[in-house]
Amino acid sequence: MKYLTLLIVALIFTSCGEDDPATINENVIGIDGGIVTSNDNKVSIEIPANALVNDTEISINPTTSHPANNIGAVYDFGPDGTQFISPAKMSFSYNDSDLMVTNSGNNLTIAYDNNNSWALLNSTVDLINKVVTADVDHFTSFGLTYRNMIVYADQEYAITRGEVFSLGLGDPFDPEFNSNPTHVNYEFSIFDSNESIWINAGLYSKEEGSFTSGTFVFQNETTTTPADISSKDFFFTAQIILDQNTADFAATDGIIKISGDPSNKVYSIEYDLTYSNGKTAKGIYTGVFQ
Repeated sequence: MKYLTLLIVALIFTSCGEDDPATINENVIGIDGGIVTSNDNKVSIEIPANALVNDTEISINPTTSHPANNIGAVYDFGPDGTQFISPAKMSFSYNDSDLMVTNSGNNLTIAYDNNNSWALLNSTVDLINKVVTADVDHFTSFGLTYRNMIVYADQEYAITRGEVFSLGLGDPFDPEFNSNPTHVNYEFSIFDSNESIWINAGLYSKEEGSFTSGTFVFQNETTTTPADISSKDFFFTAQIILDQNTADFAATDGIIKISGDPSNKVYSIEYDLTYSNGKTAKGIYTGVFQ
């Protein structure tokens, strides 16, 4: 009986030492690569083979120390400063409730904390599964934010401010005397930080009494009749002003998509415009408009 007891004890210790899941740290990634997911399943990092030369314990923890204008939680990825030989794939999941404006997920991007400012990464947004992905080459704090970028003449401009002004129910063809009011007119403007670019558009919404979200299509004021736009959301003007009023051009074609909440002046506005100089302006701004 004494020998049987010792044998059982020996077997127990042997079984505990071989492939015991409790002894395996799934956050340790080595030369073979692997995936680590945050405890809330919102964020993951997929590290390819040969991206790390040594076994490294990866951590993903929420942080409250980060730049402003994040969408959802921000996470510290550690060890801080880890460099990858080849890029790792980072993924952020988001919910509709995280967004400032409904259906503004297409403006999301992954960004990292660069001296308390967001450095934007080239990101891909899966609107169906609500996942944003980007390649990263190092670890620091990462989060989601809005890209808020306009590309004009192949140059990127970071948009930092929006303004909106309600002109009420009016006559698009006779704004001075308002003889036949048919559309609600709102004027939207967006700017970069030093006003190197400024887009000002007067949008006419077909719904009487209130301005509603939708897709607004350019109309040529000289050839359009009231019948042409009686049931349309449209705009006549979308002026682009460059370098603090040193140059400006009028839109000759394009669309502007807008969604948001007029009561709180929170909007997401997307531009796809062609101008009289043959150049185009494309991009999105989401935020609170003054």
